[in-house]
Amino acid sequence: MTHRKVRTTLSVAAMGLLAACSLGAESRLSQLDATSATGDAFSSALSSEYSSLARAEFAEFDYDDSSFFADKALAAAGGSAPAPQAVNARALPEGSVGGLTDARARLVAALDAGGGAGTPQAAAEAQAAYDCWLQEQEENIQPDDIAACRDKFEASMELVEAGLAGDGESDGPTPVTQTQNYVVYFDFNSADVNAEAQAVIDTAAERAAEATKVEVLGHTDASGTSDYNLALSQRRAESVAAALAAAGVDPAIITASSLGETLLAVSSDGPEASNRRAVINITE
Repeated sequence: MTHRKVRTTLSVAAMGLLAACSLGAESRLSQLDATSATGDAFSSALSSEYSSLARAEFAEFDYDDSSFFADKALAAAGGSAPAPQAVNARALPEGSVGGLTDARARLVAALDAGGGAGTPQAAAEAQAAYDCWLQEQEENIQPDDIAACRDKFEASMELVEAGLAGDGESDGPTPVTQTQNYVVYFDFNSADVNAEAQAVIDTAAERAAEATKVEVLGHTDASGTSDYNLALSQRRAESVAAALAAAGVDPAIITASSLGETLLAVSSDGPEASNRRAVINITE
């Protein structure tokens, strides 16, 4: 009798939890229905891609992942493009980590180089497909779905990389003919340009002599609060922009933007030198 009561109690609790998850996911989808994208072409396309994933997972009764993708869709709709999920955020089967780690590094490099601006639809499809691949690989029960997400990622990345190389037409408002990127690294909690960083900036300035646009994207690692990191990454971007102007680059073609702790180069929840950077994208 006691065992039966315990089993009944657990069953009722599980059913209650499932119902709560369902309502939470459904609420997010309703919020998506009432939300219009306000960001650039990349974040708007990303919102649409994540929204499709959220609805697909809801239809499969995977309410946790439905809510996860819906939250990313809502963030993108507001103009704040979320980063692709870190590989270590999922419990992956042995043998799949290496391929997904390489895929994320490839994606982040393309986004850092301006792939989101040059080919926003393809870049959004690549990022959403990567997150889909990661999620399906963690479940590891639907090989066809894993393959579909992986294949979509590969096909979309080919388009993004072709756009960056000038081998294809851009699908966004700012076509990329040829883009070269340089990475400047910073000391912990610093936006000061040191000697090593200045050498990179000087090289970039020489390349930018014939540039039509120079974009500086500031990044931080994941230590500190997100608001602090967003401000720090802006200071880093502005420091590099000022150094480029001092090196002879026309200030009128330079923009400086902050990405905070999004788009980490190396997955880490704390201090990581490779993430404390500013990326200089030069469009010729």
